[in-house]
Amino acid sequence: MLVVRLWSMRHGELRLAIDYGSVSTAAVLAWPGGWLPLAWDGSPWLSSAVHVSADGRVETGQQAWTAAVAAPEGFEPSPLRSGQERLVLSGVEVAVVDLVAATLSRVEVEAARVAGGPVADVRLVVPGAWGPRRSTWLRRAAKRAGLPEVTVVAAPVAVADHLVEVGTPVPVGAYLAVCDLGAGVEASVLRRGPTGFEILSTLDDPGAGGARVDELLVSQLDGHHREGAAVTGAAAWQQLANARMAKETLSVHPTVAVGVPPVVLAAGQVEAVARPVLERAARVTVEAVAAAELAPDQVAGVYLVGGGASMPAAARSVGEATGRAPVVVPGPGAVAVRGAAHAAGPPSGGVDAAALDTGPPGPPLRRALALIVPALASLALLGDHLWIRQRAGGDYDSVYRYRAYISAGNGFGGGDFMVKVNWGELGMAATLALVACLCAAALLASVLPVMTGLRGPAGSDGVQMGGGLLVAAGLGLGAAALYAAGAAQYLVAPAAPFLKWTLLPALPLVAVVVTVALLAARWGRRPVMGWHEWLRFPVGSVIPAAVGMLLVEYLHWTWLDTPLESGLERLGGLLIGVGAAFALVRPLAYRIVVAAPLGAVAAAITGVDSTGVLGMIYIVAVTAWWAQRLWHLVYRPPQPWLPAA
Repeated sequence: MLVVRLWSMRHGELRLAIDYGSVSTAAVLAWPGGWLPLAWDGSPWLSSAVHVSADGRVETGQQAWTAAVAAPEGFEPSPLRSGQERLVLSGVEVAVVDLVAATLSRVEVEAARVAGGPVADVRLVVPGAWGPRRSTWLRRAAKRAGLPEVTVVAAPVAVADHLVEVGTPVPVGAYLAVCDLGAGVEASVLRRGPTGFEILSTLDDPGAGGARVDELLVSQLDGHHREGAAVTGAAAWQQLANARMAKETLSVHPTVAVGVPPVVLAAGQVEAVARPVLERAARVTVEAVAAAELAPDQVAGVYLVGGGASMPAAARSVGEATGRAPVVVPGPGAVAVRGAAHAAGPPSGGVDAAALDTGPPGPPLRRALALIVPALASLALLGDHLWIRQRAGGDYDSVYRYRAYISAGNGFGGGDFMVKVNWGELGMAATLALVACLCAAALLASVLPVMTGLRGPAGSDGVQMGGGLLVAAGLGLGAAALYAAGAAQYLVAPAAPFLKWTLLPALPLVAVVVTVALLAARWGRRPVMGWHEWLRFPVGSVIPAAVGMLLVEYLHWTWLDTPLESGLERLGGLLIGVGAAFALVRPLAYRIVVAAPLGAVAAAITGVDSTGVLGMIYIVAVTAWWAQRLWHLVYRPPQPWLPAA
């Protein structure tokens, strides 16, 4: 990889935007035509928490949370919300501005590392309600962090600029309402003028945002674990971390288990806790519109941003209060920092863009189909495989001769005809059972206790997802072994060949899945398309492959050899090849290119003696699909915006 130095770039080409929040901090690097989110320990969110040790050393981010376990007296989860100029932590008196500077310094170090040198153009996002005094205070913290002279950008203005950057139609003279649901809520009304946006009104309420929801969840978890007794010290900070993790995870999964002993929370429970807080935030939005001397129908649009905007109840509450359907801006937690940096469009690589916001889960029907279709296809293939007992006559003598034939390693024969056992069909059935289990990995992860043995980055659900993948792989292998044992028992045959065809072809796939699980847990990386989409094996691959194998097997038992039967049998082979192609590549154009030769080869070799080869073609394609999942986690493309060395 080429070594580069960004200091050789022309002045003004690179911009650094920082959104220092009371709970977490986000930052992006931007340049003409591209942008890149910064990351710390694999997460695009740097916790704003700090920890001061007895000797005055300041830890930030995840390191601060870790240090709080041993020395809770030195921990401050939110310096910005402390409301004080100085704090006493671990017996050391420290200025809050220095605590903020410690976090900003870590951002500056990471930006310089990624850029290859210091960045001259720095923008700081501040709440719209902040005046010159507090903005100057944050400038002072930035200077102590080693940042150059910064430009302060009001958060609602940054959001409005981002909306224009991404193509939202906002004519001159139009009004916008922006509801920023972060640790608290800030609602602003803006008007677009000839030279930009001006803020007409801003109202905020620190008790109507995510921090209040976290406090209520902590109380609920506290009641489960301590029967109403107050939790103090390190346990209190752990409860707060558990509450935030639960809230984030439940925006993607239906349930989550947190704490020791584990408490299972459902998305509905969090929504019930959050509803009064979100209704309070909605009232603030209505009051901000009224403060601008406008009616809700005079506002061109109501936009929700901030980490709390991803909760479905947020849009419902604001919509009911304003009488307008609000728009949740994609990637709501990073909208302000992207707007300040003028970063539009998809990121240019290097960091998981979707990790900026896990977002809501995919459509339930599509998620269900991804699980149900492979499971039904697997059962259909297994049932068809077991039907050999009826097709061969069903009497004990036939089964005995079938068993003897298997012992010789071939199949079953008798009389004037010979029956070949379709081992490829059994192998495909076992593989699709494994695929169905893997598609349920996210659901399995949501009900697993938090795995404390593996350390993952702060705010990452990679550890739990890794556990879900391992459990899913184990269940899939168990189902494959059960297929083999059940088939051998039903057909009164030795189990060895059945186990060989159900377990051995699945081992490479399981090895890939285990590697993916360990890397997901170790790195804490979230896939760009989100966990559910990432795990969704293409239904368009399962259906033609299963139908093709059933067609091949059925026509083998017609005992006819007419051109029509032969053609239909080869059509079955063609469908298996098409199913394999749909697993190997995703874009439709590529699928057509790959399916044509692969389907032709599969059709050409289709016959009574090649069903095992056909089954293996599809099993290899499934393994290759999972190898691509591994590649998505391992590979990080080079930065195209960096100058050549």
